[in-house]
Formats: sequence, C-alpha cells, structure tokens
Amino acid sequence: MAGNAISFYKGQIAVRGQGHTTCVHHKGNTLDWFCEKCHECICANCISTLHKGHGIVPLSEITPHNKRKVQTFINETENKELIQIQQEINSAQESLEKHLSHFKDVSEEVKNQGMKLTEHVDVLIDETLSQLKHLEDENTQLLTSYKTELEKKLAELKDQLTHCKETLQNGTDIQVFDVTSRLHTDITLPRRPVLGTAKFSQSKHPNEALTSALGKMTLTSSGRTDDHVNAKVGTSAGSSDQQLTRPSAKLASPRPKIQVLSEWDYPCDIIKICPASDDGVWAYGVDEK
Repeated sequence: MAGNAISFYKGQIAVRGQGHTTCVHHKGNTLDWFCEKCHECICANCISTLHKGHGIVPLSEITPHNKRKVQTFINETENKELIQIQQEINSAQESLEKHLSHFKDVSEEVKNQGMKLTEHVDVLIDETLSQLKHLEDENTQLLTSYKTELEKKLAELKDQLTHCKETLQNGTDIQVFDVTSRLHTDITLPRRPVLGTAKFSQSKHPNEALTSALGKMTLTSSGRTDDHVNAKVGTSAGSSDQQLTRPSAKLASPRPKIQVLSEWDYPCDIIKICPASDDGVWAYGVDEK
C-alpha cells in the first residue's frame, strides 16, 4: 500500500492509515517528505533513521505529478468509461423493448393458432403459453437486472470522479497523494445476458395428434454470455515515475479481483496480523535465529 510506514520492533509493523498526516514512528512529526526508494511519505526524523541513505524529495515536489495522474484518470474516465457504460445501458433498454415486443408477437401467434382448434386442445394451449411466459419472464429479469447493475456501476464511478475533483481543488499534499495511491481501479461490468429465444411453427396438418395440432414451440434456455466490458486503470501509486495506464475495454472473466495492499521483506515468520487503533495493522512474528 502506498503510504505505508513500516518499522521492525519485536515483530511489529506500523501502517499509516489513509489521510493521517503524522509519522507513526515519530509522533507529532508532519509527513513532509517522500522516499523515492520505499515510495512512502516520511517525516524529517525518518530521513536520518529508517530511510537513511535513500533518495528523499519534498512531498510537495511530487504533488504536481500526482495531480496530473489524477486529472488524466478523470479525463479518460469521463471521455471513455462513462460514455461506454451509458451506451451499454441504452443498448440494454433497446434490447428490452425489442424483446418484449417480440414475445408479444409470438404470444399473439400462438393465441391465433389456438383459436382455430377445438376445446380439446385448450390444455395444450395453456401449457405452451405457460412455457413461453416463463421464458419471457426469465429474459425480462435478466435484462432488467443487467441494466440495473450497469446503472449502479455508473453511479459508483461518478462518485469516485467527484471525490477526485474535490481533492484536486481543495486537497492537501497528503490527500492528493492518498487519492493517487487509490487509483488502482478495475471496473468489471456484469456479463451481458444471453436471452432465450422463441419461435412458433404452425402445424400444416391440424387433423394429426393433438400434441402437434397447436404447433411446436422452440425455446432456448436463458443465460449469460462470458462477454462483459472491462475498463481498467492501473498505476503504481507513490512512485515518482509512475504512469497511468488504461487498456481498451475487453472481454474477461467476472471473477473477483484480489488487491495486494502492501508487500515487504520481513526477517521473521509472520504468524498473526491484527488491526491497530489508527486504521493500520500490527504484524507478529517469531525470529528463527
């Protein structure tokens, strides 16, 4: 995690919480410096202790670079991801309307054919319409849920952009740095559903068995495709030479992503990690020596 402050003392690791402006190692000291080697915000005392010999620059010097990355994220998201999601929502709405119209037409076709038959085929008519209605309801639910999920994703992304803009305008160096460190954004949209289809074939020989007198309903199961839109933003937060990358929307699996918050080399075997009161964590380990 960018902004981690790490110390080794009896197997304990202190982690700076998001938004904290003071050093976890030197209480009361403001984090005014940035370690280029460790990618951490540090205080003046850290320069001669934990980060002795490392490349150190004032935190304010990397703020313009971080602001440019945040602005790039805002621009690309507004010009691409928001438009793409809105297009998907419009497409889903159009598909829903066509879907309902199609099933209405097929239902009418079934009813008209049924009216030509005698009362002995009423049961068969009801059974066939029931199958069609069931598939219609499944497809309607799939498309409605898909549209709702897209709208939720759109709202979440807009909220994130609002926070980024507010930070650019009024945020401190630490707040800008923290926002930059949290630009690991992987927006995975729900898979577009595969709708079941219906085709009604009228019987050309109504005097045959009742099972074929009404006609044959061809149905396919409802489901979802493996297709979904993937909008991804990658950045190595805290690095002075980091670049914001945004690959084009592509198809990918909707499996949940696991994000690595922090990594470090530890001289002992860690056996427990517990939350701390300052939104950080403490790690407990045993020295094998």
